[in-house]
Amino acid sequence: MHQSNLNSVIILHFLSSVHIIYSSLLSKCHSKLATKKLGPLPLDSWVRDQKLLFILSLTKTGFTSRGEAQFDEAAKTMKVALENGSNIWNGGQFYGPPESNSLQLLNYYFTKHPEDKDRVYISMKGAFSFHPLGPDNSPENIRRSIDTCLKELDGKVFIDSWEPARSDAKVPIETTIETIAEYVKAGKIGGIGLSEVSPSTVRRAHAVHPISSVEVELSMFTTDP
Repeated sequence: MHQSNLNSVIILHFLSSVHIIYSSLLSKCHSKLATKKLGPLPLDSWVRDQKLLFILSLTKTGFTSRGEAQFDEAAKTMKVALENGSNIWNGGQFYGPPESNSLQLLNYYFTKHPEDKDRVYISMKGAFSFHPLGPDNSPENIRRSIDTCLKELDGKVFIDSWEPARSDAKVPIETTIETIAEYVKAGKIGGIGLSEVSPSTVRRAHAVHPISSVEVELSMFTTDP
C-alpha cells in the first residue's frame, strides 16, 4: 500500500470508529453530495466505501487545554485527510466545551484554508444538552441551536446537513423537521439529517421534508443495526 494511503487509512480508522453515516443521496437530494464527487469513489458506491472524517475525535478537549496550538495540530490532520479523499466531516455543537468544539475548529480550519470550503460536505449535530442530559427539540431550541452553529461558523463554510443529535420524545418529529426546514428553505443550511432514529421515524420525517442523511452508531459496544 502506498504510504499516503496507509496514513489516510490509519487516521480514518481512528476517527470513524464510533459512527458511520448512511444517506438517501441516491434518491433526489438537494445537497452538495448529489453533485460532487466523494473522494476517489464513484457516487453509487460511496455509502459502502467512503472514508469519513469525524471531527468528534479531533475535539475531545477535556484532555488538554492547549487552545489554538491544539486546533493547529487538528487542522493539519484534517488537511491530510481531505487530500486523501475524506471530504465528509461530521461534527457537533456539543463536541467539546462551548469555547472549543467542532464549530470553533471548523472556523479555525476554514479561516486557514478558505480554498477548501467547497471541497467538504459538513454534517453538524445540535440541540442536545448535558444539563439536564438529553435532547431538546422544541422549535425554540432547534432555532437557537442552528443560529448558534451559523454564528460560530461565521460564513466560513456552509452546513450541508444539520441534524438534531437525538429524537425528543416530548416533541413530534414532524414539528422538529418543520422547524429545521425553515432554514433549508431560507438557504441557510443545505439539508436535514437525523441521528440514532428508527426506520419509522425516518419515514415520518421524510414525509415532511426530504432527509439528506441518517447517522447511526456502529461500534464494539453497539453492533446491532
